[in-house]
Amino acid sequence: MQYILHCKDNGDFFLFTHVETPDNFLSYFVKSSSESKFVLTQANIKKYLKKQDKRDWKTLDELFEFQSSVWEILVANDSNDSNWQEHKIVCNCPFYLKNNLCKHNMALAAALKFVNIPLEARSLPIESKPKRGRRSQATKALLVQ
Repeated sequence: MQYILHCKDNGDFFLFTHVETPDNFLSYFVKSSSESKFVLTQANIKKYLKKQDKRDWKTLDELFEFQSSVWEILVANDSNDSNWQEHKIVCNCPFYLKNNLCKHNMALAAALKFVNIPLEARSLPIESKPKRGRRSQATKALLVQ
């Protein structure tokens, strides 16, 4: 399968257009957060796509490492802001396969202006991590100190 590389930088997403697919999807690639070795460049994406076509994995661990290094998000050309949730944006991450929605879909929908995120939601602070150690036990109910 051949690919036309448009390489438009959309934040962390890279755009690659499939040539030989009948439904003409756009492919966006994003690096997995658990993968530290893979660098998301045009050359590495070409290698990834060639290896995906060859399917010459020797072990199951090699296949798992390959599958979890990069996530591919497919966007239909006829997607717009009204129908983007109706399976027009598809990701191959495990969370999407289970729940039909993932952070990659939401981020890409926001980047492509399918979703308008309100300013109030952007200004909310992200919840801080809990402190180390065991939490203290709750005090007894109806005790007056």
